[in-house]
Amino acid sequence: MNAAARGRLIASLAEARPGGRERTLYESFERAKHTSEAASAYVRVSREEAGRFPLTGRGDVNTYALFAELFLSLINARGRLGILLPTGIATDATTAPFFTSVTKARRLVSLFDFENSAPLFQAVHRSFKFSLMTIGECSPRAAFAFFLTAPNQLSEQERIFTLDYSEIAAINPNTGTAPVFRSKADAHLVAKVYGQVPVLVNDETGLSGNPWGYPSWPCFTWQMIVNSFAQHQTYARSARSVTVSLGSGVRRPRRTVGYLCSKRKCWISIITDMRITRRGGSIEDIGFCQSCRKRSSPT
Repeated sequence: MNAAARGRLIASLAEARPGGRERTLYESFERAKHTSEAASAYVRVSREEAGRFPLTGRGDVNTYALFAELFLSLINARGRLGILLPTGIATDATTAPFFTSVTKARRLVSLFDFENSAPLFQAVHRSFKFSLMTIGECSPRAAFAFFLTAPNQLSEQERIFTLDYSEIAAINPNTGTAPVFRSKADAHLVAKVYGQVPVLVNDETGLSGNPWGYPSWPCFTWQMIVNSFAQHQTYARSARSVTVSLGSGVRRPRRTVGYLCSKRKCWISIITDMRITRRGGSIEDIGFCQSCRKRSSPT
């Protein structure tokens, strides 16, 4: 059920007879909705307005991030904190301000990432990733390990690597998130490369962060033209060629992947070149799957 359908059902409950079961359900929903919206407004108060969660109260707020910032605010400069959190605390864009703040203050001691594939926690999905995060007083270098599946792997020195804030900032300057590596050798190699050659575009340093003058063109994706595809109701069933009208300034992508067959067992379609016709600025894209190849061919 999509959001529109849910909205219609909720609206119908509002018109129910007062005192009835449907009206009671609607009133319970409204109370729960008010509580959720009030909590969301509370955690999103900015630092300038004395907000309690200026680093994690943003985007799609998750309570684990709020607890991480709360714990950090409860210890003093010489305190030490050890918490078990989803790995997203160090790798997600929403929590990047929190992780950057910790690493910039050089308070991150270690971050050891595990995947619950064993599983270590029986009631948790096996693909879930979590980390042991330790925060303390001034620590010049933080220890990292990723893709661990058992605690005894922490004794394998080839998996453990250390990075300081300057190396993290050099590898991921635009996001500030933790760089993820499988081994110490990989981490040291990448850190050395980025120490000599900076990233292509560094948004933090303005014009000086783009010495090559690289233009910020959007990537050409199927999502850009999904509205045009929606006008062709039969393309997924017939796998025939589709003509999509676009603006005249579209750059020519050499190859693309299309999925133009509705069969469940049909995977990625044949990859074909995209051809730009100057007349009207349109792109004709021919795509067909393996099972449809005999009955549908590019023209």
